[in-house]
Amino acid sequence: MLKLPQLLSFFLTIVVSVSATSQPLIRQKSPPPEMGGILILGKSLQRMTNICRNVFPSQAAVYEGIYQASSIPRYLALFKFEAKIPLVTGSRDEQLRALGMSEEEANSMCSTELMQHIDGFDRKYAHRHEEIEASFSELKKSISKAKQEAPKPTKASTNDPRFDSLVSKIKETSKLSFDSANWAIFADLYEPGTFDCWKSVPNASDFGFLALHPIPNDATYKVEKFTEFMLSNGVFSNQKPTHLMRISYQHSSNAERCGQGERKRWPSHYFFLVNRDDNYHLTHYCPQNPSEIEWGVPVSAAMFSDTINHLDASDWKIVPKEVKLDPSNERGARDYLREKYGFNPKQATVAIEHICNPENISPQ
Repeated sequence: MLKLPQLLSFFLTIVVSVSATSQPLIRQKSPPPEMGGILILGKSLQRMTNICRNVFPSQAAVYEGIYQASSIPRYLALFKFEAKIPLVTGSRDEQLRALGMSEEEANSMCSTELMQHIDGFDRKYAHRHEEIEASFSELKKSISKAKQEAPKPTKASTNDPRFDSLVSKIKETSKLSFDSANWAIFADLYEPGTFDCWKSVPNASDFGFLALHPIPNDATYKVEKFTEFMLSNGVFSNQKPTHLMRISYQHSSNAERCGQGERKRWPSHYFFLVNRDDNYHLTHYCPQNPSEIEWGVPVSAAMFSDTINHLDASDWKIVPKEVKLDPSNERGARDYLREKYGFNPKQATVAIEHICNPENISPQ
């Protein structure tokens, strides 16, 4: 499971040792293993550029110029992935909240990280376009031949009752795991052996990396084919996914106490599926650099309660004041909570939403 900002970060850090296809009928062809990585990285950088243009319109021409001067557009045109798909819409504040980023974080991403990634892309791939184009042409011929020879697969429909059943289990189990602070329960939804590749990661057996807010019953989902260009065979413990499921919903909370009216977020969670034995099963990617993984505090009802119990009467005066001064980033409020209690960003969000909601009563 991946949240939207995490998914972008994950795509940008994938080791580009990717296979272009998982279809056994065309394994006799050996396209450059980094072909899938070029597509993923290029598409992610296009989306990063799009985010930067939207969030910082005064610099839009600069970001677009740097992107267009790179070799990325040529590669996306080669793979026919030129279309720009906005990740979020709405006002600037709504975009930042939906992305789960502060203005400072977004500025760092746009002014530093975007440039570094585009430069790195060009140094690695700009001089290889003709080579990749020739290999891609051969690959398309092989795929076309394989499709003609292979039996037609059963089409995946979003209305498929098998998807409905899986989504219901995900929703129900997310609530149970959140309430009990036991994400091993959620891990049981996945195929046996899925997390074998996580055993070398300290504390991975707690499955905190699966933690998420309870998914509400009115959440919607969308399923699409997991194409051969997304990830490599080596990224997953078990079989490469056949489908990608996105579950999304709107989260709103009353924030009148902080002068915001209504706080809105649009969380999206991504799940990788394998079609096997006439059913769909959850699978998960493997960690790329286990020694570099750092754990935060997994979200749970206990974490929410513990965070709220730390708050005292003075916080209910200071936090709304700080939020009103900086409603986009809430930097002052977050810094205050971090310095006073050591709250991480997740805990700070819980505290701010609780205090800003006038339905909650300040302790005396």
